[in-house]
Amino acid sequence: MERKIAISIQGGDSLEAVLDPRFGRAARFLIVDEGGSVLEVIDNGNVNASHGAGPATASLVSRAGATVVISGRYGPKAYDALHAFGVETWIGEPDRKAADLLEDFKQSRLQKA
Repeated sequence: MERKIAISIQGGDSLEAVLDPRFGRAARFLIVDEGGSVLEVIDNGNVNASHGAGPATASLVSRAGATVVISGRYGPKAYDALHAFGVETWIGEPDRKAADLLEDFKQSRLQKA
């Protein structure tokens, strides 16, 4: 069974979208399978949260069924929450397209957070 991968993006709804380097306050998440099919796009309602954005966003992507997240950086509470949900965390380079990050993930070229 293919894993669902959540990629934090600045906007858009395709693999052409650019990475949003902020996990907890990322604008949106592109949910894709390992084959590159876009399954869902999720708006992150935690963008302007006064506190707790990281754990709330971790819950959001976990509820979407993601078992892998690619983002630029994770706060310690977001990291802990993701791992409590059993979600792997990977670091994507800023200004890269989701398609390129997905390919880097499949080719084991990303660094674990």
